[in-house]
Amino acid sequence: MKKVTLSELTLREKIGQTAALRAAFLTKVEDVDDYIKNNPYGILWTQGNIKMDFVNMAEESVENAIYNADIYNRARNKHFSSLMKVPFLGAMDAERGCGSTFPFFSVTTSNTGIGSVGDVKAAYDHGKYIASEIKACGVKWLWGPVCDNPSPFCSVSLTRGFSDKPDEIIEMTNEYVKGVQSEGVAATLKHFPGADRDEYRDSHFSDYAIRQNYEDWYERQGRVFKAGIDAGAYCVMVGHTVFPALDDTKMNGRYVPATLSRKMVTEVLKEKMGFKGVVITDAVGMRSLTAMFTNAEDFYAALYNAGNDVILGPNHIDFIDIVEKAVLNGKIPMERIDDACERVLELKEKLGLWDEDYDELALSERESIRDETAKMCKEYAPKSISWMSRKNNLVPVKKEEIKKVAVCYIGYTKLVLDALENHLRPEFEKRGASVTIFEDIKNAAHMKEVADNNDLILYVAHIAPHQPYGMGGFVMEKASQFTNILSAGAEKSICISTGSPFIYNDWFPAAENFLNLYCICPEYFQALVEGIYGECELTGTCSYNADPLAPRL
Repeated sequence: MKKVTLSELTLREKIGQTAALRAAFLTKVEDVDDYIKNNPYGILWTQGNIKMDFVNMAEESVENAIYNADIYNRARNKHFSSLMKVPFLGAMDAERGCGSTFPFFSVTTSNTGIGSVGDVKAAYDHGKYIASEIKACGVKWLWGPVCDNPSPFCSVSLTRGFSDKPDEIIEMTNEYVKGVQSEGVAATLKHFPGADRDEYRDSHFSDYAIRQNYEDWYERQGRVFKAGIDAGAYCVMVGHTVFPALDDTKMNGRYVPATLSRKMVTEVLKEKMGFKGVVITDAVGMRSLTAMFTNAEDFYAALYNAGNDVILGPNHIDFIDIVEKAVLNGKIPMERIDDACERVLELKEKLGLWDEDYDELALSERESIRDETAKMCKEYAPKSISWMSRKNNLVPVKKEEIKKVAVCYIGYTKLVLDALENHLRPEFEKRGASVTIFEDIKNAAHMKEVADNNDLILYVAHIAPHQPYGMGGFVMEKASQFTNILSAGAEKSICISTGSPFIYNDWFPAAENFLNLYCICPEYFQALVEGIYGECELTGTCSYNADPLAPRL
């Protein structure tokens, strides 16, 4: 495909380059090709809730997923690109691996799991192998790494950051960026301006605020983004974060979030920090942002005028019509659209999208690609899994003494139950133990019965971003279990978090043995069982200070 210049594009084509279209939107139109011709978007958001020609692991229920193999295939095989002057750029979230959307590929550990290895090479490898897999799916823009340094109370951020220490975050972030971009995939620092040490809310639902002054923010968070920019990250994602110390402008009595702030996006990020790449918004359907407007034209105009170059997931199927009208009405300067479009065109050139072989990794190679990622996960799993408490001599267990294992799962997502069934159970069975998996300790008598009838008890607890959806934590029946958990059999029990690094002190203070696993990928369950039997050492050090009494930076 011939590279085009800005002068060759119409206004609608320029606008299209500056938005990431939700793939699910294409299931709502009768003639997809006709829609693409008339709405020439430049970026396809490969979402976790569209199945395309794969079974989608991000969906809890297969029945609720959207089936449309044709959309994905036409995007990947350049059919959509052939309808336009500029090729589509596939983009996606893949913080925990390509398999979170495409299950023929890998599910990896979280960034917190990588940070707990204590070796920056792990961050490089994590970025590199995730990038290699999404590239095999025709996706060359990765929305990661997360650079945020959030509070332990912020449920949407649990496990998403590398550490709570700025210097460690910088080292890990920069290596991750290098790993991603070594594969010809764009890395994205997110979510500028970052996080507050005390904020607990979630911008999907409400305002998210940074309460610090500029100097404290820069020391704890701002310099992380600056270092990532200096390391050569191609893109930055701006969060819907209120930061009065940088911009105290109000709209209808509320402080404007960063995505609407020219001071934050243009004056600080682009000018003061010197970022010359593509600035993309976080998803614009989040309530903290949409609650600011009732008029779509004004909404999108404010986003562009703040300095954002790409709008992530416009909420309107007629988005290009709306923005075109705003430009023609003078609400968005033509120079702002030209600047945003030029930045996207430069990104596509860097990624080789005009080359005939830009998606040279075929799906037929997915087995070998996945095998390489599995080797990485296997290498780092025992170096990542972290003891939070080890007060008796239960571990290592003796194989001949462990005939019955009880596994009690405390959580809200079926994905963890499936992982226990498919990845944990077989590891114990290979060692001659039978496994019973259940979901609740009903009362003290039930706890004693479990303790009396099993040689080893595992409690697997899971709280992670949007698992459960909303504010993270155990409530009602789930929370009531902790009255009886460990009331019997504590000496033969191991408690495990597959998500939040803070579960030990928040929910299991009586645990004699507690491990942070950080994820549900198969290699980590394999290493867990190997560690329990003494076949390997579990040497990870939690990259977060999980002591609730410790001072926060």
